[in-house]
Amino acid sequence: MRLLSYFLLLMTPPSARDHPYLPLSVSLIIGGLLTAITTLMVGNWELKSAQHQFEEQADHLSQHLQSHLDQYTQVTNALGIFYKASDNVTREDFHTFARPWLKKYPEILGITWVKRVPAAERSVYEQAMKAEGLTQFKIHGENWQPIGQKSEYFPITYGEPPHIYQSYLGFDVGERDFLRPFLDKARDSGEIVATHTLPLLTGKNGFALFNPIYRPGTSLTTTRERQREFMGVVTTVYQLKNLLEKTLKDIPHYQLSFYLLDTSAKANNRLLLTFDGKTRTLSTPDQTQASYVVPLICKRLVDCERSLKVADHQWTLMIIPDVNLARLLLSSGIILLLGFSLTGLLVMYLWQTLAEKAHIEKLVTERTAELRQAKDELEIRVQERTAELQAANESKNELLSQIGHEFRTPLTIILGFIDLLDRDRTLNPQQQENLAIMRRSGEYLLSLFAEILEISRLETHKNALNLTSVNLHSLVNSVMEIVGIKAQGKNLPVVAYIAPELPQYIKIDENKVRQILINLLDNAIKFTDEGLISLRIISEDPEMISQSSPQITFEVQDTGSGISPEIQAKVFEPFVRGSTGKGAGLGLSIAQKLVQLMEGEITLVSPVQDQKGTLIRFHLPLMVPESTDVPQLEPIQQIIGLAPNQPAYRLLVMENQAENGQLLTQLLTSLGFQVQAASSPEQVIEICYDWRPHLIIIDTQISCKDGYQFLQPIKRELIHPHPTIIIGLTTYDGDFRTRSALASVCDETLRQPFDTERLLQKIGSYLGISYEYEICQSLPLDQESIELTLQPSSLEVMPLEWINAVYQAASEGNSQELYQLIEKIPPHNQSLLVAMTELVNHFNFRQIRKLSLLNGK
Repeated sequence: MRLLSYFLLLMTPPSARDHPYLPLSVSLIIGGLLTAITTLMVGNWELKSAQHQFEEQADHLSQHLQSHLDQYTQVTNALGIFYKASDNVTREDFHTFARPWLKKYPEILGITWVKRVPAAERSVYEQAMKAEGLTQFKIHGENWQPIGQKSEYFPITYGEPPHIYQSYLGFDVGERDFLRPFLDKARDSGEIVATHTLPLLTGKNGFALFNPIYRPGTSLTTTRERQREFMGVVTTVYQLKNLLEKTLKDIPHYQLSFYLLDTSAKANNRLLLTFDGKTRTLSTPDQTQASYVVPLICKRLVDCERSLKVADHQWTLMIIPDVNLARLLLSSGIILLLGFSLTGLLVMYLWQTLAEKAHIEKLVTERTAELRQAKDELEIRVQERTAELQAANESKNELLSQIGHEFRTPLTIILGFIDLLDRDRTLNPQQQENLAIMRRSGEYLLSLFAEILEISRLETHKNALNLTSVNLHSLVNSVMEIVGIKAQGKNLPVVAYIAPELPQYIKIDENKVRQILINLLDNAIKFTDEGLISLRIISEDPEMISQSSPQITFEVQDTGSGISPEIQAKVFEPFVRGSTGKGAGLGLSIAQKLVQLMEGEITLVSPVQDQKGTLIRFHLPLMVPESTDVPQLEPIQQIIGLAPNQPAYRLLVMENQAENGQLLTQLLTSLGFQVQAASSPEQVIEICYDWRPHLIIIDTQISCKDGYQFLQPIKRELIHPHPTIIIGLTTYDGDFRTRSALASVCDETLRQPFDTERLLQKIGSYLGISYEYEICQSLPLDQESIELTLQPSSLEVMPLEWINAVYQAASEGNSQELYQLIEKIPPHNQSLLVAMTELVNHFNFRQIRKLSLLNGK
């Protein structure tokens, strides 16, 4: 209140401040206005709150009711599906299927099968029912009255539960005039139809859902066809009051009353049920209660109506809000009274405030000056402290550099003499073990200090990037040589894989990437006692390589004991070590900082599988160097077209993906082939008989109902003037049946992604085609020795099966398989063995594929 008084005084014009009653008048006017505005705002807020609460409760009520009504509709739909899926439903089948639904939903009054019986089949139908044991069965009307001749009848054939429908079997539902329109509507529409509220066979009021059933395997596209094939309806019958009583048991006690209306019924029969939210009772209106009262609040303030859908029918839920207007007025009255009271108190305090105003102004001036002086002093202290910290940091870095120089010189000498002493064969085992301990300790101190210096450089941002064009395979090979010695000491295999889609040359900081990989692999070897260490270099999405911002992913995985969750939270912090206490705890910290320096991201997953092992993955931007930065390549032959003076070869392409089909078509057309494309088996057959292609290339992913049997007539009949060759393009993971089906119709199958040169070689082999070639780039200049030693003709000394196996292993990047195949080269072909081994060591799988392709068939 005092703050408000100060505000009023400050807002008073200087020329009027000498008037003793002006602040009092201002306070009374402002206080009255604020009180009125606040009262209106509170009243409006209370009303909006009550409105929002009502709408939430009303929506929940209507959604709850709709959900239950949908469940009952699903029961009717399930019965229809049961009939449509069965060739002949017997009485026992109907009993078996319907009984669980009645048990699950006891509010369902009954489930019946109402069969359509044409007049000509009435006698046969009645005899069939009598043969089932219903000796007194006949189609009848109300109270077993006989029915005269009609064009068709709709007797109740099956009914559940039996104690209700046993006496109504044979009753012609069509005899009730008010049901016939719903029967006709269900028959003509083919959809579930809900009736109006009507008197049931049991004498109670309710409604029914009709689900039409048609003869299976017939066309139902038109109304006439549905009328002709109509067999009858599956009916579920509900007593409305029982249904809602069951539904309302599960809903919160909102104390909302409502009317349930059938707006499509006649005006005097629209009110279905009323519900009193306070007593929680449902009432069925009598014949005289045809109207209902809509509260005034529903007409002006809130939307009280909600729609409920029952099959094709729509009901209206008129919900009566439980709004206490007296409570709303009371809240506003309290606010009004409180506002005037505060205004009076404000006037009382106003005179006292005038006396204190001058004193407060003085205090504010003094405190402001003090705060300004304190702020200036604090800024000076911060600047001084920052300068001190920078100086200390520079001193620390300078000291570390000096210590590093002084530290490395004697330690290097010590390690050198240890190596010299270790060469003395006169040392006994104890002395040799002592030397080994001394060497490990010295190497540990050296690596520890190197990592400390690296951390210091990274923290002071003095570690700049040096991006160069790097041979990815050579980089991996050098890293494997470094860590391989330590891994051999523990008998741990270390394997590497480079995705074939990655370029051979990338632009990175080679030293930093090598340091990261060595640190990660060193950690993996250190904490793994058995199993396997793997290095994988992949692209998360091969299609992104050609995009503007691709990434290359490096993964190092081991089968060690893993890292506990507690350590994982801080594993990238300096000097954090695992439970084994091995290492200095700097390797991962340095790796993270180097990755971040290269604008990458590093993550850790542990355990990986079988509750053990660790996977460390880091992503770096993938930059492909310009062609001028990459070493020039030496030439080999590449197909550029068909040789002259040859027949016009016709090829048919059937591809699942339009883009792949377009690519194959353009490729083959550019080489001189005549090419047509097809997208379906029908088009293939039509083109084959009209155009007579020499060869068909088919994508095995195309789905057709008879598998690949549509190709059998082509293979069997189109043999003159030449047989039609079929080449299938399949995937690695096709199942056995697919492979067997392909083998029965295809002359050759190639795995996707296929090599273009290999596909062309296969086409040329089957059709006897001669190609024209041009010189293309293949081998890097730094492998001149391999080029001189290894030519395509060098592989001719090996069997065809061996060459094909080499091509397949190179396509999959399987270096282990390639090493095993190289061991099969005879000893007198030493130059071939050495050259192939060198290509595998440098992960040059592309060159291996090209060389084996030129010799494979």
